[in-house]
Amino acid sequence: MRPVRRRLRSGPAILAVILALVASGPAPAAAAGVTGPEVTCAWSTGPGGPAAELGVDGQVVMRLRQEAGGLDLAQRCSIVRDRLLDVLARDGKRIDPRPGVVSGQAVVAAGATVLVAVLPETARFNDTSPGLLAWRWANNLREALGLEPLPLSAAPYQGLPGVQRVRASWYGWELAGRRTASGERFSPEELTAAHRTLPFGTRVRVIAPWSGEQVVVRINDRGPWAHDRDFDLSLGAARAIGLDRRGVADVLVEVVDGPASR
Repeated sequence: MRPVRRRLRSGPAILAVILALVASGPAPAAAAGVTGPEVTCAWSTGPGGPAAELGVDGQVVMRLRQEAGGLDLAQRCSIVRDRLLDVLARDGKRIDPRPGVVSGQAVVAAGATVLVAVLPETARFNDTSPGLLAWRWANNLREALGLEPLPLSAAPYQGLPGVQRVRASWYGWELAGRRTASGERFSPEELTAAHRTLPFGTRVRVIAPWSGEQVVVRINDRGPWAHDRDFDLSLGAARAIGLDRRGVADVLVEVVDGPASR
């Protein structure tokens, strides 16, 4: 796909609604004669396969990797590009792109206009969660437009399917070398965790809502046995998200995959 370039122009709002673009109503058409950042769609290939790249003034802000709603990558990118151009024409320097959650999907939105929804497959390709990828894309766009970046704590989680808020603690060197319920020796620095029911080998993403930091742990033990706690992280996992300094805190978790899916 050859790069397609378009500056702000007049024209009707894009009416296509696809799975990757949560419907937020048509955006106003761009005003004729208004100039602004150059927004492009281009094709790229790499180890992860083909991708449609959305660029702003030569800077890639997101890569779309999955078809959705019967539209191919080029068509999806064109819709995102045209929605962004319409918002830029309407709001200009007041544009404030942010990550969010709409109808259970992580999205990047500018005001009431949803620019793009983050597909779970694309998040998995980037070894992250949809909420964190939406935050990354929003900040890439903000950087390209000369706006201040958003902190990690702005990454959305609440309302996303599969994400739960639970109480977590950690255990460390006092149990080093002891056998876990799975039969493994406990190593405080490995990224592991204890849970009462998840199968051994299940990988779980644990996210600190106070900072947005995340770590992926493997379930290899049972517990915790305190009635008000749901996860016990190893010291290494707790340190990765700053839980070691808090001791016990609410975290957000989502199952990445089970032992049979790797």
